[in-house]
Amino acid sequence: MIDDYPAQADRGTTSDRPVFLHVFNSFGCGGAQTRFVQLANHFGSTLRHVVISRNGDYSGARQLEPGTDVTLYPWQESKTSLHRQFRQIAGALSVIRPACIVTHNWGTMDWVLANARQRIRHIHIEDGFGPDESLRLKQRRIIVRRILLQRSDVVVPSLTLKRIAERQWKVPCQRLHFIPNGIDCARFAARAVEHGFSRSPDAAPVIGTVATLRPEKNLSRLLRAFSLVLQQRLCNLVIVGDGPDRPRLELLATSLGIESSVRFLGHIEDPVQCYHNFDAFVLTSDTEQMPYTVLEAMAAGLPVVSTNVGDIMSMVSAENAPLIVDKDDDQIAKAILAAISDNVLAQQAGSSNRSTVARRFDRSAMFAAFAKIYQLHVPQLYDTREVA
Repeated sequence: MIDDYPAQADRGTTSDRPVFLHVFNSFGCGGAQTRFVQLANHFGSTLRHVVISRNGDYSGARQLEPGTDVTLYPWQESKTSLHRQFRQIAGALSVIRPACIVTHNWGTMDWVLANARQRIRHIHIEDGFGPDESLRLKQRRIIVRRILLQRSDVVVPSLTLKRIAERQWKVPCQRLHFIPNGIDCARFAARAVEHGFSRSPDAAPVIGTVATLRPEKNLSRLLRAFSLVLQQRLCNLVIVGDGPDRPRLELLATSLGIESSVRFLGHIEDPVQCYHNFDAFVLTSDTEQMPYTVLEAMAAGLPVVSTNVGDIMSMVSAENAPLIVDKDDDQIAKAILAAISDNVLAQQAGSSNRSTVARRFDRSAMFAAFAKIYQLHVPQLYDTREVA
């Protein structure tokens, strides 16, 4: 029973309201988790959620505020056979009895398949692809999505994913919902105006990134580009985040002879202050869609240097567009140098980025769009004015 969940995970769940069951491959750090936490905090006790993390990582729940109605369901994945996995899923569904299942990304597609017979209302959210699909999408996964998502409402945060969902997954137009990620622009912009882009005329510029250290983020590319920048300009690189690639990246920094100019800060629960200590933000991923870190850097008034992946070119302001380049070490190095050496470019890009994100990506629009999606699946749940 829901009342038997671990006490520290129970945030006031009541048994008289419909449940939205959210299934994540991991509920650690990432854009999907950040978005869910924002939504849960916004709706508070108005909506009732249960979260399953397939790998047992629930660290993303630390950002949930008191008063949210979120229960973390204890889960230990069965890995013996697909049949046993389906029995385990069916058992969880019989205990939780959700009104709607919300699955996230390819790693939860077996939950979609298991639900095909039960026909519980279903929302599937796709945020992007891992390193195994950074260059080319796998045909088998395209076919599986095409078959399983015909009866589901599919939510995507980027225009790139919207095109893929339309053309390759063949999601019916009435079931496809484009909802851009949104952030609390005011919180990230709080010190942007007073901080500016240089702490003092003689201070070495700080280049920063915030990322989970995974292969698809390709921080090796950033380190190589930064080594080229150091040949022309004294500066520092700060990497915020942790992950499986950290030991390899630290070794690479040493082998490039740049370790004294690179700081690995590890995971920081709330990195908002970090952005205000950067002069430029850099992202060198192989694959992205609509990364939260780019939105956060824009809200902090920073120029953004990035590889041209996903929707990033359309996210940033027109003034920032010259800093979005190909997946090439030399081009990234040149863009970084421009961002930290051309004060006019940096200030124009940063200022217009802040205006752009406030106009197009404030989280109020995201909240309203998800309120409509939730109510679409449980129409008797609440008055639209109550959840918006």
